[in-house]
Amino acid sequence: MRNVRTNDQKMRNDYFDSGPLASILKGDAGARILDQALLLGNGEFTVSHMAEGTNLSYKTVQSYLKHLESIKWVTATRKMGNAQAYRFNVENHMSKFIKWATDYQKRRTD
Repeated sequence: MRNVRTNDQKMRNDYFDSGPLASILKGDAGARILDQALLLGNGEFTVSHMAEGTNLSYKTVQSYLKHLESIKWVTATRKMGNAQAYRFNVENHMSKFIKWATDYQKRRTD
């Protein structure tokens, strides 16, 4: 017998698999990138790593990172070969967002 998933089951799985912003904003590309700040914290990443982690295209991630860089939520750090590395500014500009998102994640799983 085949196991068939209903739309409710799929929505429930998507809800728990996505981060707080992506779940609220129904998988919005920008929300998926910002949710990565919870996982990466102050760690470095490249556009390629972010694209792979969010299942977004390289161009989409690159465009959104330029926007986040313009509002100082992301900083370019160093070159890693030919790739530019970035870091979320979690201490300065994102600390309230990260606290909210972490609290939201905890409430979802309780």
